[in-house]
This record gives sequence, C-alpha cells and structure tokens, in this order.
Amino acid sequence: MADDQRHHVAESSQKLRLGGIKFSDAQVRMEFSSVTGCSGLVPILSGFAKHRINLHQFLFCGDAPGIVELHFSLEDYRQSKALISTSLDVEGVQPDIRSPVGTLTLFPHESRMDKLLRVVSVARDPGTSVHTLCSSLSAFCMVVDLEQLDAAATVLLQDFSLPEGHSPFRYEPSELDKKLSGGQGRVVETVARYWEPVIRIYGSNLKTGLTKITVSFSSDQRERVLLLLVDAGIERFEMVHLRSTGSGERFTLLMLFDAGSDHSGLEAVLTGLAGETDMECMVQHDMEMLFFHGPHFQDRYGVVYTAVSALASASMDISCVLCSGTGVHLVAERGGGSRMRAVLDEVFVVP
Repeated sequence: MADDQRHHVAESSQKLRLGGIKFSDAQVRMEFSSVTGCSGLVPILSGFAKHRINLHQFLFCGDAPGIVELHFSLEDYRQSKALISTSLDVEGVQPDIRSPVGTLTLFPHESRMDKLLRVVSVARDPGTSVHTLCSSLSAFCMVVDLEQLDAAATVLLQDFSLPEGHSPFRYEPSELDKKLSGGQGRVVETVARYWEPVIRIYGSNLKTGLTKITVSFSSDQRERVLLLLVDAGIERFEMVHLRSTGSGERFTLLMLFDAGSDHSGLEAVLTGLAGETDMECMVQHDMEMLFFHGPHFQDRYGVVYTAVSALASASMDISCVLCSGTGVHLVAERGGGSRMRAVLDEVFVVP
C-alpha cells in the first residue's frame, strides 16, 4: 500500500494550482557556520542593520554546528561590499559567498505536503541547482543560480498550472513570460526602505506541541525522504527549509509540523530513515513556534536584528529562526514560545 501511495504522489499527472510565480532581482547568498545562539547572531546581523541593508531571506538553524544563511540584493552588496566586509572582520566572522543567485517565489503553498513534493522535484532537473527552499506565510521561496530562474520555472510548470492572465514572472517580462501570458509590459513595483523606532506588526501566533525533524541525506534521496514523511501521515507543515550543502551533493531538511498525539507511525518512519545508508535523522517533540508578520517586512532593514537582539539580551535559547517574505518564524523548546512572546511584546507593537 505504501509503495502504491508513493507512486501515486510522485507520478500523478494531475497538475496542482498555483496563484502565481515571481522572480527576484539578482541577489547574494551568504552562509556562516558554527554560530551559537542569539549571541552569535547579533554580530552578524548588526552590520546589515547599521548599513540599512534589507535581508530578503534569513535562516538560523541552531543544531550543531549552527548555520546562518542570508540573502540580500546584489546591488546592496556592490554598494556596501567594503562596509559589510569590515563589519564582519571586526566581529571575527567570515561567510561563504555565492553570487549571483535569484529567488523564485511561488504561491500559495497552503502548507500542503503534496505541493512541497512537486516543488522539490525541480532539484531532479540537471539544468537547475537548488541551493535553498523555504516556506514563508503563504509561499515557497526557492533560491537557484540567477541564470537558472527560467529553467526552474519551466520544470515547475510541468507539475503546476497558473491562472490565465497571471502577472509576469519578472518586472520586465521575459520571453518565457510572453509565451505563457502574452507579457503585458513592465510591472511597476515600489521599492522602499522603512525604519521605525518601534516596529509595527500585524500580530503574532504561538503554536505549541509541534514536532521538528532534521534529516541530512544525499541528493538522490530527496524525494524518498519526503514520500516517507507523507507515508507517516504528515499532510501539512508549519515551516520547512531545505538547504544544499557542499557542491549540492547533500541536502538538509528541517521541518516543523503538528504530529498530533499518536507518534507511533512517525517514529517508525524516522527509525527507518535513521537506519538508511548515508542518512542522518534527528527528531524533537514538544517544540513551540512563534510567528509574526508585518507590513513591508521585506523592505525593512533591521527587523530580524531587532528580534534577535531582544532575545539575546533576555538570554533566550532558540532552536531556529526563519525570516522569509513578510514573516518571521522563531522556534524554541517547550515553554520558550511564551517567553519569546513576552520579550518581543516590548519591541514590536500591534497598532
């Protein structure tokens, strides 16, 4: 039965619906290793906030060794390269840098595992190298080499359909845009930088009793890992992050979800994963996630820095931070969520 289910999920010819796909401008990806907790994040983030650089995407995974991954515009990097390097040198941290990359945003994901499976299939294509895939409030954000954006979108459209007359992928429609939707011309979007002494948010949401899994595996095991998780009864996720390591030969998947009260099926699958050759698996129960979002977060510098600095000052331990699009996810062990909310109520305000 499990084999039939896997075959059905992986091979179904029925396309899933998307509301749209958007391409970013050229970006820089920085990755730091061996970062410890909030206190280790503050010196990395302070320079970007000080120089008013917007971080379009940010991840901290505290599982040893702590990994930080952040993305910002190539234009900002060119204008502030010396300032960024100086700030990082002073703090004694040096990143691995990849440039140029681009972010492909597809929405909505509806927190559905079947959509995640289809998106991950892009990584099978030899024409694309997926560096990072993460979830925001309503979208998947996939990072590939800048010149591979069109190729990644073409592969996605084998499994997904878009509504008629959807907006162009780029602000300046490409040949692919024109072919798919007639290319209605340039889409004008306002790019702005915001700063507020007290940052306004739309609100926060605390979820408790969640399960977090972290699985490390070789590139040819990507779909098998996700299919096994589907077989374990996981249909929806709260947060997901898939990151390539090294030269793209290995991936690490971090997923947060509500496993319910019965963990028997999940434990059996995770035991099986842990027993696989060339695969490592870690599971943590009773995790808590505080999520908040606000207007124009992607255009505001210092949002993550403000949150992390406050938590560091309160000596808070956090397991994971994911900032993507207009939302911020903060993950902690049992009891940590309410403490994070109490700290952040002092620095963020709901109008």
